[in-house]
Amino acid sequence: MRIAISPDENPGQPGAVAADGTEEATLNGAVASALQVALQRCGQDAWFDPSLTREDRVAQANGDASALLVSCSHNTNTAGLSGTQFVFCYGGQTFGLQAPAADAVYAELAKFASWPPRCPDAVNDIYECCAFERDTVLVRYLFMSPDDEPIWSREDYAADVAEATARGLAAVYGFAYAPPRPAPRVWRPVHTHPDEHWWGPYVSGADQVVELQAPCPAPVWKPGTGHWYQDTKPIAVPAAGEYAEWTLANRVDGVWYVMDESGGPGGEGAAGRLPADQAYWIDDAVTDSSECGGTSPPDVAEARAGRWWSL
Repeated sequence: MRIAISPDENPGQPGAVAADGTEEATLNGAVASALQVALQRCGQDAWFDPSLTREDRVAQANGDASALLVSCSHNTNTAGLSGTQFVFCYGGQTFGLQAPAADAVYAELAKFASWPPRCPDAVNDIYECCAFERDTVLVRYLFMSPDDEPIWSREDYAADVAEATARGLAAVYGFAYAPPRPAPRVWRPVHTHPDEHWWGPYVSGADQVVELQAPCPAPVWKPGTGHWYQDTKPIAVPAAGEYAEWTLANRVDGVWYVMDESGGPGGEGAAGRLPADQAYWIDDAVTDSSECGGTSPPDVAEARAGRWWSL
């Protein structure tokens, strides 16, 4: 489906201006651009050219067989006024699918928290509605007033209303709405200070720390390599059958060590969390924590809803 998208204002015209200086044209353009992305993702032939005047964009839409023109607009900066308004040419509310489209778009917008009520439709001799030969959906999303500013000033406002518009149009014009792919989650350590945590005394010299909510049993899988430590002193070589049960790991000079709470080598020592100068540690590289959800302390933390800190 060929869909023309209009930012309402002509190039260089600011439109309504909010109390904080935000121009309507800025919001219109942001929503129109995001709507083009959303509709193209839904398989529609959507086009948007902010360099064209209102007259030229309507002429192009008429000439290239665009089936629908969507005008992304905002209303006046009038204190006390709030809400969404749709604009129709005379007779437009019974022409094509314009009225059902307006209803469907508003129904999607109204799903957002604190979205204001719909205002009565405006019916007048507006150019984009009357000069375009097929369906026009002209939506004034919100007023530029202080009443609606808490909504249109949100960081994701343009993308959110564009997706709502695309969902409403898809429901009426018979194409499938394709939601955006979620942004990939970047797993990285969060900066903190050791003094804010119980484990502060245990991590001298570390630059990263992993903290688990529940112990991870990690059996030795490379016996005869690495070391057991008490504090920072090597005390034994790991043996087959031994394991570390850890809730804390720290990285020193690029190497991860896990703090064992099962009694150290062979379980011969005191179990549980010992004072920092008596705690048992083992090289993470000689233990196997894959059953806990990962092969490194950060992987285990991610799988078990733990914390990964940088110091």
